[in-house]
Amino acid sequence: MLKYLIAVVFAQVVSRRVERSSRAKPRGVPWWLDSRNFVFLALGLLLGIGGGRKLWRDWKASRATRRLEQEGVSVSEVLESARFGRNALFELFRLLAEAPDAAIRDAAGRAIASLWKQDELVAEEEQALVKRGFSVAWRGRKRYPRDLKAPIPITVEYGVMFLRKNENEIGPDDLAWSHRITGARRASLETFHPWRNGPGSFEFEIHPTDFVGSGPHRLALETRVRTVFQENAWECELPKTAFTFELDPGLAAESLASTADDTRRAAFQEAVRLERTDRDGEDAEFLPLDSEVALRNPPKILVITPLPCDLAHRITIEIESKGSVEAFEAGSVVLGAQRRNADSNDRSELRFPLRIGENRVATQLEPGPARLRAKLVADLELAWGDPSIRSLWPESIVVDWIEAQIVRR
Repeated sequence: MLKYLIAVVFAQVVSRRVERSSRAKPRGVPWWLDSRNFVFLALGLLLGIGGGRKLWRDWKASRATRRLEQEGVSVSEVLESARFGRNALFELFRLLAEAPDAAIRDAAGRAIASLWKQDELVAEEEQALVKRGFSVAWRGRKRYPRDLKAPIPITVEYGVMFLRKNENEIGPDDLAWSHRITGARRASLETFHPWRNGPGSFEFEIHPTDFVGSGPHRLALETRVRTVFQENAWECELPKTAFTFELDPGLAAESLASTADDTRRAAFQEAVRLERTDRDGEDAEFLPLDSEVALRNPPKILVITPLPCDLAHRITIEIESKGSVEAFEAGSVVLGAQRRNADSNDRSELRFPLRIGENRVATQLEPGPARLRAKLVADLELAWGDPSIRSLWPESIVVDWIEAQIVRR
């Protein structure tokens, strides 16, 4: 409307100038310079250009929408359809729900998020996008031995996974989440956690002794989401997502253990070692051993994969100094899915830092040169806590001694 008003004013100014010119030259004035005709001519020309541009844009929008209805649509074509406003919104929601290709579903979700950023959606459509794009990934086993005593870690990740940090789209930090877990037999999990921006990722533990019978036992994730960037913010609850597991009395904890043989034993001795991390000056690192002394530039556990089978081993380090040897618990090494990777030629090096707990007992070690070695001890409880472990190496792995340096804190 503003464009047309400007056009009318412009036409009136020009017509007055033409009228004054026609008075000076009454004869031989072309018809299109007549003040009465020039206004209509200018308006017609402006309306024709504006209408033509609108028709051209509508035609392109219609073509982009029809392309979404056809097979073989590409990710770029889906994303490009957001340029034309709400024209393709119905088809974008259809692709988000029905497209067989995950990349196309993600592109449809991002295109709708772009329309959301342009304020082209109503609140009900915004909530529909979040609900259709909401996904939950549980990380845990379906069956555990009934006689497990150690807590079992369960990991949950949730959110609208296709959202990206892009200035032209609604991103993951534009939504706040709150959740609770029911069925875990833990009061701290059954109340809603504080609101937090971005997708959720958290780990909790269940205690086998808290559950009676073999099951199946059911955990449920209840989630709430709200917007944090709009004046007219909304909040809604999302569908519950369940995870079931059993505590099988007929399943032995040792069923995860592989069979030891000389060939694989030699392979582990070759693949696992201590790697020194010598650094000088201000770049030096220190690992406290107790309140008095620390280990200068602590080494790391180096593991060369793939391995013959999986690792779920506790690390113990032994430090020898001036005839005294002391042992420290120093973390763990967990590596699953090695059976699937055993035939691969893609070798890689993984490094695991040593970690000594805060409750350190006073040692008899004194500052000065020392030597250190590590022992990796298989832990079935640790193995059952990681669902990627399928075939655990059952023996301990002892690595060679290396030189070390103890300093006063």
